Amino acid sequence: MNFGKVWRSANQSATSQSRLSPWMRWSGGALLVALGWQGARLLIILLTSAGPLGPPALAVRSSAEERDTASRFDPFFRQSGETASGIVTALPLKLFGTRIDFASGRGSAIIATPDGVQSSFLVGETIMPGAKLATVAGDHVEIERNGARERLYLDQSVPAPTATPTASQPAAPPIVAPAPAPVQEIATPPVPPIENANAVQ
Repeated sequence: MNFGKVWRSANQSATSQSRLSPWMRWSGGALLVALGWQGARLLIILLTSAGPLGPPALAVRSSAEERDTASRFDPFFRQSGETASGIVTALPLKLFGTRIDFASGRGSAIIATPDGVQSSFLVGETIMPGAKLATVAGDHVEIERNGARERLYLDQSVPAPTATPTASQPAAPPIVAPAPAPVQEIATPPVPPIENANAVQ
């Protein structure tokens, strides 16, 4: 037997089986390209910081403004630092609601103008001539007028109405559960004794 011939034929059949068809090589290459593309997209997403509505528009403040804000802010005695911007406005406006937008740092407020019309104003919009909405908080807004900030608070002088039942609706009678039926004993017949199973067979 010629071992060289057998070796060559076995080697040729192994190499022919290991060869891939052109469409398999093309699809494998396309899969590698797509995988590389998705990996690059994932890397870009992880390295780019964005807010819930896209990149946040941040106001750039100088270090002098930061120091000024830090010197006015007292976390323990807040009333002492609010004298400059705590002036209540004398404008004939009425605040009905506020909405703070934490994503953009802005917000809006529902304010009634002197003619009694309620409108929604965004931060930075003019409420009436000479007065524009500066900031929005939970229970008040700040209005910028003639270069000074004034506050407009929600009207909390009138307490919320309490709900009382009307006399036209009769009170519902109490629901009483029926008494449970007495338990009756059921007589069971006596069970006959079982004979030895080995005796039957």
